[in-house]
Amino acid sequence: MIVLLLFSLNLYDKGPAPDTSWNMELLATWADGDTDVIYDVAAYQNYIYLAHNRKGVTILVMWDSSGTTVVRQVGRIDSGRVRSFVAVRDSLLYCGYNDLLKIYSLSDPANPVFLGMDSTENLGYPNNTAFYGDYFFVQTGCVFIYSVSDPTNPLLVNTLLAPPGGAIGSMALQDTPYCNYPALFVGYNIPAYNETWIASYNIADPENPSWVDEYLLGDYGMVDVVAAYQNYLYVFAWGRVFCFDISDPGNLVLRWSDVSTNYWDALVKQEARKMYLGRYYSGTAEVRDLTDPDYPSYLGWYRADSASSFRAITWQGGRTIVAAGTWPNFTWNDLYVLHYTGDTLEPLPAMPWPHEPKGFSAIVVKGYLRLRIPWKDYVSLKVFDPSGRLVEDVYSGYLGPGVYEFDLGLRDNPAGVYLVEFIWDGEKTTLKAFIKGGD
Repeated sequence: MIVLLLFSLNLYDKGPAPDTSWNMELLATWADGDTDVIYDVAAYQNYIYLAHNRKGVTILVMWDSSGTTVVRQVGRIDSGRVRSFVAVRDSLLYCGYNDLLKIYSLSDPANPVFLGMDSTENLGYPNNTAFYGDYFFVQTGCVFIYSVSDPTNPLLVNTLLAPPGGAIGSMALQDTPYCNYPALFVGYNIPAYNETWIASYNIADPENPSWVDEYLLGDYGMVDVVAAYQNYLYVFAWGRVFCFDISDPGNLVLRWSDVSTNYWDALVKQEARKMYLGRYYSGTAEVRDLTDPDYPSYLGWYRADSASSFRAITWQGGRTIVAAGTWPNFTWNDLYVLHYTGDTLEPLPAMPWPHEPKGFSAIVVKGYLRLRIPWKDYVSLKVFDPSGRLVEDVYSGYLGPGVYEFDLGLRDNPAGVYLVEFIWDGEKTTLKAFIKGGD
């Protein structure tokens, strides 16, 4: 009887149509027409890291100038190829794509220092990431689990697959004391059977997750977002939200279900009892109050005029940082720095980035080009074999002042000497890259 009552209530607050912003303000925007789609975003101190499709990670910095937040680009590292991801924990930057994880030190946030990598050949497009102890989880159509206890030598230790014919759409982790044991929750669908599921795994031994329960949601296609708050789990499938009690991950209990808008990403702040979400449509970022987890009500939202979709969310110093763009034509190349008025803003430095590049320099190390340029200009970067045959067309476009790192794409090429040709400020420079077999 109680369950039926919960199903009859309107528990997920829809609020009024967000045609205008409410309790959320715009601090700054950033866009770069020379970069590709932004798939992920992370922040550290007053720096922002954007993972691009095919063009690595762009490094931005924020500061305050006459009461206004300013955002500018200061560098880029080439983390990978299709649908890159990025995450930050304990002054370390984790980035990569579907067959590569790289870890950098952020001792100087504007100039990340490469520590180590795992280049195990994987499949799928990264969608979100999470940490548990010394392990890093990367969710694609499956879940890759890396041991990162030694940042100089990350290792892929296991791959969690969806059932045959299925694909994982999202995931979330939750630990004790909210659950009886640390657990991983994954949402997946099986198109051939028109089934959408949520499943739970015991990850007390992260290298060997064990299945403990699953729940059939119905026919809702892909699971877009899974978010954990205390002993509650919110599962957003297409046009629907499900709320579970996960106190015992081996016995998923559906508390309620309601109609919902569609979301790209969600960020839960456990101690603040808030959830920040980015919508598929309507160009809206929103904040919800989780004080009563059974009724996640609106605290505020921001409605963008020029963007129709907010894709990825992070939070730093009271600032909600979201990647934005238009859907369905996949042009996420904008960044919005927002402020929910209920969050306390931490002060930013009151001066521009102090480490302006002093001059031009370039060096090739282990198949990577590290480039320092002092002002914005057109850059072309290509790699040729000794016979003059083009091997890789690495980059062409405008870059602002900063330090950049490019993967020359030579790891799988035959051993030998390759010519790295780049043009900057109208001048052509050629360097040599010495590649050992498999480098």
